Amino acid sequence: MRVGFIGLGDQGGPMARMIVDAGFPVTLWARRASAIERFVARGAGVAADPAALASACELVCLCVTGDADVRELLIDRGMIAALRKRSLVAIHSTISPKTCVELARMVSARGATLLDMPVSGSGHAALARKLLVMTGGDAGAIARTMPVLESYAGTIIRMGDVGAAMNAKLVNNLMAVVNIGQAFHALALGRKVGVEPAALRQALMVGTGRSFAIDLIARLHVPKRAHHVRGVLVKDVDLAIEAMPADERAYWRPLAQAGLDALEQLISGGVTLLPVKEEEHGEYVVYGTA
Repeated sequence: MRVGFIGLGDQGGPMARMIVDAGFPVTLWARRASAIERFVARGAGVAADPAALASACELVCLCVTGDADVRELLIDRGMIAALRKRSLVAIHSTISPKTCVELARMVSARGATLLDMPVSGSGHAALARKLLVMTGGDAGAIARTMPVLESYAGTIIRMGDVGAAMNAKLVNNLMAVVNIGQAFHALALGRKVGVEPAALRQALMVGTGRSFAIDLIARLHVPKRAHHVRGVLVKDVDLAIEAMPADERAYWRPLAQAGLDALEQLISGGVTLLPVKEEEHGEYVVYGTA
């Protein structure tokens, strides 16, 4: 299976590298030629444009920023029109579930299949083959992609029809930002009642109040990293609120806002609850594609 991949950023770059290293023939396209050089050195090919990539590949993977980028590539740059019969399009970007359903109809009209396949985890997780991939769409088509997904993923779960995986990813990221807010306020509460935040965090990491955010909150004390994570989550919170039933929004919106506000305080550097270790400065935590 020849794999086409577009989107070689913090998340997509490691994914593409693992696909290449697994021995799959891979064709890449990027706006900047310099982004592809390191992959060419590992054996990847380069397409002249997105449409050429689509026409050459059986599995086309997109790991770009959002709805506008996905639409530009698939529609404006002619990828859908260039798709082969029975080819597969995997959307690794975090976008609106409605967009997935709409594009799936357009891809189906070409005799191809679109699958929503958002990921959760960091670039480092991809290199360790530990990414979570949520999948939505035809089960048989998903089965055809499994050897490729297994080159970088540790957990692969089918969530339902097209759009279901994107909804699952949005719920995941909504929980992430809510938990960040809760972790921040829990440590602040500990300080107010006379508990050292670092000691409280150690207890919460093994106690019944544990969550991934309790671990993550220490790394978010680096303003640059907090800024990066907030930028990702602002977009995904907006998508999640838009996608959920209207009667759920009054519950989730303030919880999510509390998490975004906590990140804003960490970005400012005005609040420090935990010591920052020097070795923690080099790694972003990515909740999918930014």
